[in-house]
Amino acid sequence: MKPPDINGIKDKAAIVGIGETEFSWDSGRSEIQLACEAIKAACDDAGISPHQIDGLVRYEMDSNHETLLVQSLGIPNLRHWESVSYGGGAGNAVVGHAAGAIAAGFCNYVVCFRAANLRSQLRLGQARNPERIAGGAQSFAAPWGNMAPAHHFGMFVRRYMHLYGATSQHFGWVAVTLREHASRNPRALRQTPITLDDHQNSRMVADPLHLLDICQENDGAAAIIMTSPDRAKDLRHADTPILVEAAAQGSGPQKDGIIYRPDLSIAESVNTAKDLWARAKLGPSDIDALMF
Repeated sequence: MKPPDINGIKDKAAIVGIGETEFSWDSGRSEIQLACEAIKAACDDAGISPHQIDGLVRYEMDSNHETLLVQSLGIPNLRHWESVSYGGGAGNAVVGHAAGAIAAGFCNYVVCFRAANLRSQLRLGQARNPERIAGGAQSFAAPWGNMAPAHHFGMFVRRYMHLYGATSQHFGWVAVTLREHASRNPRALRQTPITLDDHQNSRMVADPLHLLDICQENDGAAAIIMTSPDRAKDLRHADTPILVEAAAQGSGPQKDGIIYRPDLSIAESVNTAKDLWARAKLGPSDIDALMF
């Protein structure tokens, strides 16, 4: 199917403020407090008051309901709010949704945020009650123990190894490199480098994934402020707004069943990438910084 011919958000929205809390194993605060701290920091960075916020875009799996957040921040008129589904993949989606709301004129200043106690409270890596998650494609996974992200991606990695000849050591070098980068970041949770032997000797969590392959769930919050390029000219970072060029997302009939496919290319990702390049009028050769 041919994608839409227009990109209604290209250069019509800008990121003008960024804020975050510290990241820790136990924040000692509620998720709503973490959210307010990060949003206030983003507002300070942008040079606006929280009272000017009239749009909210967040993603799910936390306790930060819009009504409670409006009360806590004293927002007088919330014109637009959205909640995007899914976990780690929603970080970029909220930016696209916020840009669309600004381009459409639904609101003037949108905050995108995530605030969660993913270490001291909800643990996404923990197995959940099979009766709650055994619908749809999960009917063929959860009753047999495939309930947490590590279980899911362990099967994915095993298939990748089978197809392309990768080994656990190859994945280990990724963990070693990431920890080396973290050792240079004073705000990182893990500041001590690891070796490949450390990785290989860490316990197996979901074969072939070792403990040091798994993400570091933690407590914390981050927020950004978005507005139109015209309004950005009057704010603190008037000379350096981050313009949104394009956004794309996609899903398909097997979203929850990708571990059962023989093909790892994932058609949804391929289609989404095509949409993104077409909307941005750019290509891979134009990119010099890539973040996942």
